[in-house]
Amino acid sequence: MTKKSNKKIKGSRKPVDLSNKTLTIVFPTYWCINDKVHENYGGLEPRTFAVAKLFADEGCTVNILAPRGSETKHKNINVLSGSFRAWDGKNPHPYDLEKDLVLSNIDVIKQSDAFIDDDHFHYLTYLKSKNPDDFPIGAWSFDHHPDVLESLPIYPQNIICVSKWQMSALREKFRHLNHRFYQSYSGLVLENYPTDFDPKDKQDNLYLYLARFSSVKAPHLVMHLAEENPLDEFVLLGDTLFAGEYQYIRKVKEAADELDNVKIIFNCSYKEKIEYLRKSIGLLHPGFWCIPGYETIMTSDGMKSISSIEIGDEVLTHDGTFQKVLNKFSKAYSRDLIRVHPRHFGGRYFDVTPEHKIMTRNGYKQACKLMMDDELLQGKSSIDRLNSKNNKEYVNIYKLQMIPYSGIVYDIEVKNNHNFNLKGVVVSNSEPLGLDMLEGLYFGNKVYAFDRGGPREIYKPQDHGLIIPWGPNQEENAELYLRNFKTFKGLKINPEVCRERVLSNFDFKRHSFGIYRDVLFSDSK
Repeated sequence: MTKKSNKKIKGSRKPVDLSNKTLTIVFPTYWCINDKVHENYGGLEPRTFAVAKLFADEGCTVNILAPRGSETKHKNINVLSGSFRAWDGKNPHPYDLEKDLVLSNIDVIKQSDAFIDDDHFHYLTYLKSKNPDDFPIGAWSFDHHPDVLESLPIYPQNIICVSKWQMSALREKFRHLNHRFYQSYSGLVLENYPTDFDPKDKQDNLYLYLARFSSVKAPHLVMHLAEENPLDEFVLLGDTLFAGEYQYIRKVKEAADELDNVKIIFNCSYKEKIEYLRKSIGLLHPGFWCIPGYETIMTSDGMKSISSIEIGDEVLTHDGTFQKVLNKFSKAYSRDLIRVHPRHFGGRYFDVTPEHKIMTRNGYKQACKLMMDDELLQGKSSIDRLNSKNNKEYVNIYKLQMIPYSGIVYDIEVKNNHNFNLKGVVVSNSEPLGLDMLEGLYFGNKVYAFDRGGPREIYKPQDHGLIIPWGPNQEENAELYLRNFKTFKGLKINPEVCRERVLSNFDFKRHSFGIYRDVLFSDSK
């Protein structure tokens, strides 16, 4: 397409016959793909697989590039693999798996009419940016926080964003480049869910937490809710994959065992998830993460401990510029920290909570997921930035440790760049999430979340639940969440209205798939 687009395209402008077209889709390397992938995982893969099936149903030949062991019986879809199965948490790194997957099928990609780069590291996009004429038109979906995207190639990309908020943030962040941004809600693939629904199945005191068991998602707040509301019942469903916080998970489980009104199901089955979505009356969506107060950050006035940072201070970010602190958060914390020792760093190290994100050569990673072969982005000073065309330098990891800690931890929100230098290494601040909210609404649940990022696009306060403001620190946020739960409980929400919110706005096939088709195959390109 020659015309820049930053708006949602509503349907194909000119119908295209896809029966003689070939599309190649690169999948993430974390899971094997099969016809029931939605029963095993609720993230990127089921949506991407739905895109493949919808193109195939329109007669397009679709090549799926996925880890060994992937398979499908769907018509017009071919599954191609590389040398490896899905990542098992060990070496080789997922980036290397993705690279192998792409290079093993490079001829297939080049012979296709279009491709979708829907993985985590976008190695195929990198190849096209180096030799654009060797590859067909492409697009890539982006469903993470804008902070995770450190840079984009100069060659214009078609980037499909999952919300208006995200599209606006990315467009502003990369306004100096000529990329084309589109908005396509990463909604629910409704064929993956049962269609029958009866509001009479609802249990008026049952509340559901549906997320990963990680302190990022704050299931410990649900324990506090259960303690303060003994007549209500709380069910926590989710997986422990990639959480990397075994002590935290153990403590949550121990707390639940002491309470009669809490039930936890780790790695719950699809059937269990649907059962509780049908029965629950409300969906709980808390979450945050932080840095210990003694750690130091470079500011425009010199080094300061993060505990002494104030709103309005200017902190050094990844590109050598100082940006204002917009907000500051804190909370009490009594668990292990991750101590990271960068190589050639003069013996210095830094401590963060396991969930905090650090910029590596392959994008942001939670500290608990760092490996010894990861390379950390070393932040530059303003002087370095002036003296170098490329202000991105990376340092290797010398050692990783777990250390006990009990005290206050902090996080800050930074203007524009949304990251800051922690002893010379770039780390990120907080991010919002929301697939669980859509699932809750679809089954008639009212939703309870903080006002951060995309919740106001997903649902309307009072009509579908409650959205509470994000406070000045973590202690106040926890208090706000606990205190406002009574108001949330008292909301009389019509389950049918919640369900209709998803059907009218977040049906992936009806509202989102057309964007992919138009970007890749519209005759008006």
